[in-house]
Amino acid sequence: MSKMVLDRLLRDMKITIDEKTKEDLWEGVRRDFSIAGSVENERCEHLELMTKDRRGRRILEGYIRKWMEKRKKEKRKLIEVPA
Repeated sequence: MSKMVLDRLLRDMKITIDEKTKEDLWEGVRRDFSIAGSVENERCEHLELMTKDRRGRRILEGYIRKWMEKRKKEKRKLIEVPA
């Protein structure tokens, strides 16, 4: 259920990513927003409340943008071959 909240947020942000990347992002959100140990209903409620709160939503969107940028940089480093 809580992944559906993340899916909706990504859709609202017009971000399309593959399932593996989404799973990695979800793990980061759970870890960095201290919801990793919560039961499923609590995770969903926590994310749902954050997305409904203007400040919470901005924080989540900022986190996602920074996470995506970091991911792009990591992929570029893997592609670059030292001369």
